[in-house]
Amino acid sequence: MKTNFKVATLILATVALAACGNTDSRPKAALITLHDSSSTYDKNFIDAFKAACDKMGYKAVIRTGVPEGEQCQTVASELADSGCEFIFADSFGHEDHMIEAAKNFKNVEFARHRHQGPHRQARELPQRLRQHL
Repeated sequence: MKTNFKVATLILATVALAACGNTDSRPKAALITLHDSSSTYDKNFIDAFKAACDKMGYKAVIRTGVPEGEQCQTVASELADSGCEFIFADSFGHEDHMIEAAKNFKNVEFARHRHQGPHRQARELPQRLRQHL
């Protein structure tokens, strides 16, 4: 009787997980962009990010249309909470908000695009916030 109960519980748990669509066990990496792929600038990042994730075996999670304000910190925190191991942003204006999110998630790597404009010196950034891409 106990064996039947264990089997039934296992089957129920398996069906519940499948119903949730939680079958992708790959690690996740996220990209936050200011616009969507209709912007050539963001499309280049989105395409490269997808290709890199495919090559490295990561599930690509992309959030587009994220303003350069506090909403960026909220989105970055949501992505970290959802299990993303790496979170990238392609806009200089996202930097301060990525820094704030990075302070709360010690096991998540945060990075932002580095371009020719003004940016913080590496020594001013939290260790986990890198300037990449």
